[in-house]
Amino acid sequence: MIKKWENLILIDWPKPGELMIKSVDGAKTKLQEQFDLRNKKPVKSSYDGFKWIKKGLIDHSFDHMQFAYKNCIFSVKIEMIHPLGSSLTGNERYWFVDQCRRYKLIPCLYKIRFRVTEPEPVFFIRAYERGNYEYVPMENGWNLFDPLSDEQIDPGRIASLTPTSMSEWELHSFAIQIVCDELEKNGNFIISHSDILEVEPQIWFEDKDGNANWVIVRHTKSVADLDYRQWLYLEKECPEIIHYDGFFAPVLFFSLNTTSFKELNRGDAIIPQFKGLERIYVA
Repeated sequence: MIKKWENLILIDWPKPGELMIKSVDGAKTKLQEQFDLRNKKPVKSSYDGFKWIKKGLIDHSFDHMQFAYKNCIFSVKIEMIHPLGSSLTGNERYWFVDQCRRYKLIPCLYKIRFRVTEPEPVFFIRAYERGNYEYVPMENGWNLFDPLSDEQIDPGRIASLTPTSMSEWELHSFAIQIVCDELEKNGNFIISHSDILEVEPQIWFEDKDGNANWVIVRHTKSVADLDYRQWLYLEKECPEIIHYDGFFAPVLFFSLNTTSFKELNRGDAIIPQFKGLERIYVA
């Protein structure tokens, strides 16, 4: 029996605001400068230098960016420091740390100091709407901070070469990206997507006819898991999606290093196997 979904990413999930988009773009540029100072080009893997894992905003995720160095993955979340305090609540901070620990990621806050440039004190959102503000990184260099201790983080000093298996979340996120890339390659538009394990469905997309569709994405470990029939009738457990066609997208990963679909380690040469969407529901 299929468990009823408790966490849905709906088609109209709120998009990141313009200020957050600008902040992420600015942080991405500054971090890339740090990569360029240290990398030997070209960077083919995380063993060659610093490499992006995720540098674009996902509609529903626990962080904003990720990069790899050696066998470590650094999860980066933007924190805006403004006259009224921080953009992060205590719960958001602890949830971010909890998710990173769960998935073997190193949590980092990229701090941005937000300053109103209007001559009179004003609520910072109003100043933003008028364009009377500036924001700069809290520190030069990496500008990365531990979310709990507030100590600065130097990725080069704490990265490790200890063999590390890929976490369930890493494989899940990788599978979603494979499917998104394939959908866009075939002329579809990605409406929204989420990489949080507990959230379903993972992807909403608009097809060439302008129709919205949802996709359940699963990283699978064997050919037996490719059977789409186990995902039939999900719409009965989740009436919010009955008006849209649904698909199942299984993705297998094969490691050339371990010659296995199950033993997948960070840094391995991995070949994804995705044969396309399986339709599991017609609205």
